[in-house]
Amino acid sequence: MNCSLGAEVEGSDMKKILLLSYYDLPYYLKSCLLYLSSFPEDHLIDLMSAIRLWIAEGFVEVTEFGKTLEEVAEAYLYELLNRNLIQVAGRKYERIKSCRIHDILREIIISKSRDHNFLTIAREGSMRCPEKPRRLSFHKTLPDTPEQGKCFSQLRSLLMFGVDEPMSESSMPLLFNGGLRLLKVLHLRNASLERFPGHVVKLFHLKYLSLRGTQVKVLPNSIGLLWNLETLDLKNTYVKELPIEILRL
Repeated sequence: MNCSLGAEVEGSDMKKILLLSYYDLPYYLKSCLLYLSSFPEDHLIDLMSAIRLWIAEGFVEVTEFGKTLEEVAEAYLYELLNRNLIQVAGRKYERIKSCRIHDILREIIISKSRDHNFLTIAREGSMRCPEKPRRLSFHKTLPDTPEQGKCFSQLRSLLMFGVDEPMSESSMPLLFNGGLRLLKVLHLRNASLERFPGHVVKLFHLKYLSLRGTQVKVLPNSIGLLWNLETLDLKNTYVKELPIEILRL
């Protein structure tokens, strides 16, 4: 019992310290940190994926001449590391490849994301949808979503993690009803998807598209319509050839 009480006090003190560290962050680092709440518990966060997601969302600003967005975003990540708000999970050739978030901090940023309508996490087949969610992250299963166009007109990011249910027009109307006009990020990594969703090419503002780990075999010629696309992740898919229209991106 004493051990349990001690652990509770220790956890409470840690939460206070992490809260103070969060409040001390500049605005641009707060947005980057809150965005990491989209990743599931104990998920290893790929460094380059995080950087490209931040850039697609517009969180990264170049304030020093000669630096790229990627370099600035990497500096953001190292600042979060130096503040002990994220932890190194993996390295390759001395470079950081992945990171993770402490469970207590994850609770904090999930709470802050919910309070500020920054990001909504959907899991276990149901969700409480705010009036106009900005970002939506599915964990493990596709939830029962509201009727077409009801509350997703302002959605900026749609992410999936561990969803192994087959995706179709009936199971995932969000992707197929053409209502995500403002979407910038579509993260379908490891989703049970065999065909490229045709309506995706209508997402004019899309900057980040990940189909990594899906069964997609062919990209349509119409992908050339995604003029604003900056990141196209096709690792571990069955795509063997890119259409010539890819040069328009």
